[in-house]
Amino acid sequence: MKKILTISAVNEKSPALRYRLTYPLRILEKNEEITYDELSFYSVKTNSAMNGTKMLAKIICIIKDLIMFFYKLTTCKEKYDIIIIKNYVFPFGGSKVEKLIHKKFKASRFIFDIDDGIYLNETRQQNRLFKNLRNACEKVGYWTETCDKVMLSNEVIYNDLNKLFKVNSEKVVQFLSCPYENQYFRSNDEIEIYKKQNTVNFIWLGSPHTQENLVKCKEFINELPKIIPNSHVYIIGAHKSFKMFRELNYVEFVDWNMENEKKYMQISHIGLNPLIDNKFEQRKSAFKVIQYYRAGIVPIVSDVGINKNLVATYGGYCTENFDIDYMNSCIKKILNEYDEISSKIYMNTIELTVEANKEKIKDAIFNQ
Repeated sequence: MKKILTISAVNEKSPALRYRLTYPLRILEKNEEITYDELSFYSVKTNSAMNGTKMLAKIICIIKDLIMFFYKLTTCKEKYDIIIIKNYVFPFGGSKVEKLIHKKFKASRFIFDIDDGIYLNETRQQNRLFKNLRNACEKVGYWTETCDKVMLSNEVIYNDLNKLFKVNSEKVVQFLSCPYENQYFRSNDEIEIYKKQNTVNFIWLGSPHTQENLVKCKEFINELPKIIPNSHVYIIGAHKSFKMFRELNYVEFVDWNMENEKKYMQISHIGLNPLIDNKFEQRKSAFKVIQYYRAGIVPIVSDVGINKNLVATYGGYCTENFDIDYMNSCIKKILNEYDEISSKIYMNTIELTVEANKEKIKDAIFNQ
């Protein structure tokens, strides 16, 4: 039985770690095919601090994490067969610490997983603390060149890595981050029951890191009652300091947790995924769009990154600017055949699940 350790800067609160690695690997562990551990730099407490505004609190949390991380690293006596590196391990210092970790663990195999454009060394305002110290490109380059397998989320990232580091295509495994097969519904019939609502419900599922993208939908949401009088908007995961739309009585802000996510995804009909077109967003893995699909929600998304390919393959609509005329046209088409469209989206995306990804990760682990 293979003994596996995932090492990352992020912790179990990160969807990119949980859905992409932790959940598929836990299934393999439950099937008694592997044993699995995780080692993270950032603590859950630091997650909350990083979303706040107090710089001193952030620095204190990071210093504590630094001490705890090196304590765990230096006292770890376990021998692992396979080490999986998620994005990178250390929030600053180039590849120096990455190399130390490589030497520390005498594993027979190292696998590198990357699902966005962190190597661009661009960052959002909330994550600016170590922007000039991080040198993420050097970190990514080190793991890309030295690991036995590279797991990535889309062709844009592969092309970038190939130009930067000449990654061998034979060691690449490609898949998108996905939710569980039955995360929101157990059957098609169940979808129809939950979607029978008195209002047309729109949903934006995001985080403080992505909330500024909602400016792309500002005019549409402000004018929504004129388009669909009997409508409601759920904004899930925005920070409490986010001011946009707070004055609108048909917009409801909901704190993110697993229970709230499931509850509001189940009763929503149309999912919004606005993205500001930049190099970082062009390389995102469209996880929120895939979540909409698996909840029977019809997505209307920005024409950025792989969104266009997903919509062409599985359904939904792409737009550059969410202008009112286009949105009105899309919504009418969706509502005219909602049950059929929702059911088709749900049934056609069975391959976009944790369970399907488990097999791809298993292949990276066991096949040379």
